[in-house]
Amino acid sequence: MSYFEVPPQPEPHDGIIEEWYSAPDDELGTEIGINKLLATSPTGRITIRSIVAFSTGFEVRLLAEWAKELSDDLEGSVVHSHSDHFLRVAVEYDDGSRTTNMDSDEPDDDTEDDDEPPTPPFMGYHHPQFMHPHGTERALSFWIWSIPVQGDVTVVCEWVAAEIPVVRFILEGDEL
Repeated sequence: MSYFEVPPQPEPHDGIIEEWYSAPDDELGTEIGINKLLATSPTGRITIRSIVAFSTGFEVRLLAEWAKELSDDLEGSVVHSHSDHFLRVAVEYDDGSRTTNMDSDEPDDDTEDDDEPPTPPFMGYHHPQFMHPHGTERALSFWIWSIPVQGDVTVVCEWVAAEIPVVRFILEGDEL
């Protein structure tokens, strides 16, 4: 069984974006510079650039780089989670709870009330990724709603098309 499970096709979004889907608009956040190469292969490279901490969560900022040959077999520049070209990202807390960009982008539907927040951690709205045929890099940001009370945070990545297996980066909890 894979660490990342491919989700079903997403349902159309109703256009309403709740506060747990993105960083607060009235905060700049505190950036923790990292700039660490997480993984490399002959056709791709993943670098964790930084973490930006906010009062309600944090943003993981990555840089994906690829050799032109990796994007040659794409039929377009939009890459959805069903594609091996999709850079898979997860965040896991010390207690084992996790969220991924492969999860459904809808919160758990435990109640009839759509205003109820999802169970944390929750990765905000997932946008498709892009691999432009004439480009070779893409900056990616992932909003994580909630900050763990204690313990470390592990960022997990996998990029099947670039032959990058599951890699982990541990951010010490004190840094957040």
